[in-house]
Amino acid sequence: MGAKKYLLIGQKIVHEGKTYYAPEHYDDGITDGDFFKDAKAFHEDRDAVCYIPEAYFDDERPVAIVDDVAFFDVGTYGYTRDSLERLVEGKVDEEGNPIKVEDFFGELLWQCPEVKLEEWTY
Repeated sequence: MGAKKYLLIGQKIVHEGKTYYAPEHYDDGITDGDFFKDAKAFHEDRDAVCYIPEAYFDDERPVAIVDDVAFFDVGTYGYTRDSLERLVEGKVDEEGNPIKVEDFFGELLWQCPEVKLEEWTY
């Protein structure tokens, strides 16, 4: 039995104890953008960054370029499972159902979570 496979969009590296992230372009035919999303971090480490929206990557100031990939220091702008849970806590969708963090995370595809939550809750 093999290891469980998780969705990973983008890359991360650790250099001198600091983590840097690279967005990846994703296009599902309906929406597209450049962002970082790590389902393994979401499911296995509540405090690890699992999502960084497109808006938080500054194309003009990468920290490092490795194998033609630009990596960025996004500071405190990354979202963890815990921060996403706090964001959706007590929120309901337009049908009055509580928003589950797993469903919410699955729908994030480049946008800021706060904006996506507004779309879900009207």
